[in-house]
Amino acid sequence: MDRAVLRAYGLAFSAMVMFTLEAVFIRMIGPEANAPQLALLRCIIQFGFLFVWLRGSFRLAFTSQRPMMHVLRGMLSAIGSVAYFYVFANLPLATATVIFFGNVIFTTAAAGPLLGETVGWRRWTATIVGFIGILIVVRPASVTFDLPLMIGLLLALNSAGIQLATKGLTRTEPTPTIMGYIALMTTVVNLPWALATWDWPSGWIWTLTIVIGIVGTLGQWASIQSFRGADASGIAPVQYLRIVLSAILGAWLFAEMPDTQTVIGATLVTLSALYITVREATMGRGATKKGAADEAA
Repeated sequence: MDRAVLRAYGLAFSAMVMFTLEAVFIRMIGPEANAPQLALLRCIIQFGFLFVWLRGSFRLAFTSQRPMMHVLRGMLSAIGSVAYFYVFANLPLATATVIFFGNVIFTTAAAGPLLGETVGWRRWTATIVGFIGILIVVRPASVTFDLPLMIGLLLALNSAGIQLATKGLTRTEPTPTIMGYIALMTTVVNLPWALATWDWPSGWIWTLTIVIGIVGTLGQWASIQSFRGADASGIAPVQYLRIVLSAILGAWLFAEMPDTQTVIGATLVTLSALYITVREATMGRGATKKGAADEAA
């Protein structure tokens, strides 16, 4: 299999693990979570990460020929970060996760016209199978539509926009620049909101907030890097595995034992993600061999 594609999917898997852990810690805080405050504190940790990575030179993080695209992507992150913390703090872990993954359908549908990617019937089929698995788990007919649920659906659309913008930026922009603009825009948007609603949390919540900032920043870095080696519509279904990990952690930490429908849905999700991963790696290897043959000819 093509090494670059495998690395991209490995990074996508790492990001999935980090984001799942982030969601678990947010769930532990629960209704006590102050979403704008959490988003702001995560940005402060992200700036510290960039400061160490760039050895104190923030100028490298904000040197770009596409600043407006960075601003757009940063605004999506600023809005999405608050919605993300709110949804995962106020909905059960598994429910919030499966709703969030509506972004995969939006990403796959838009990757062709917006990014010029080829989305064939096999990838569409695998994506739809994964989405059916999500519907089996979430049981939409029995879900009560409340504010956290509606915000979760909007979050899914927002997340698709973030993924598409990230893929477009990775074609020309370095990862520190993308992360720098995300932190900057999220800080600008959330600082007034966070200060207006500031609430001094207890010690254990401070600890979880710091951990959330660390794993969220590492997940963001791995996610951005993964888009450099594979199509956005190919990377997206790998995130389906988060529902499996969320179900395991939910059962272990919150006594949320999965029932038969959850197991069936999670199986469909896992199979679709594995199919996409193996097929993309195989196609990448074929393209590499073809390129080498053409060069030799």
